Parts: sequence; C-alpha cells; structure tokens
Amino acid sequence: MKRFIVLFFTVLLLTLFVENVFSQVGARSKFTDPEKTEEIRKFIQQKLSESTQQPVTSLQVINIESQVVAGTNYYVTVEATFDQQQPSKKYTVKVFEPLPHAQTGGEKYKLMTVQEINN
Repeated sequence: MKRFIVLFFTVLLLTLFVENVFSQVGARSKFTDPEKTEEIRKFIQQKLSESTQQPVTSLQVINIESQVVAGTNYYVTVEATFDQQQPSKKYTVKVFEPLPHAQTGGEKYKLMTVQEINN
C-alpha cells in the first residue's frame, strides 16, 4: 500500500511538472533579460533606419515578449524618434532569433515584421 501511495504521488507530481513546462512552449511571455533587450533594441534601430531610409535618433523599448518556437520570436513595441522636429512613432516589431546551429549569414537576429501603431 505504501508503494502505491508513493508511486501515485510521484506520477502526479511528475505529470504536473511536465504539464507546466510544456505549456510554456509556443506561448508568449514577458521578457526580462536587460542585456538581450539592449541587443535587440540596437538591432531594431539599425534595421528601422535602413527600412525607412531615415536615421533613428532615439529608440525606446516600451514592451517586449518572447515566444519559444524553433528558436525564439520577440514581439517588441518601440517608440522611435527620427527627427527632433517631428513627433515620435510607435511600432510593433517581430524579431526572430534562430537556434545557434541554424544561424546563417553572420546575423544573430532576423527582422520579420514592422507595423506602425497609429495613435
């Protein structure tokens, strides 16, 4: 009887642990790594300057979420200033970081989408 009870609780705890771990894969979650956030911010600033053909003088990260896939998607809300004379613009940007073995071309990140947020 004791073996059954121990086995029962072991299986129950293992099931709860596995369910909790695997429920996070594919779900978005708040991202809190300040060093990687700064890397991503610099990457977005460079790519946004290239795509708009205007230098981004200031880029502030408002929100960042991550999603584990075959790599990591980062959903970033930023506020960009192109010229001090014009109001800043907000964007939602999706950045993909492939797994290390799948990175090609020397770039760690790939810009997937940029959408301007209309106020």
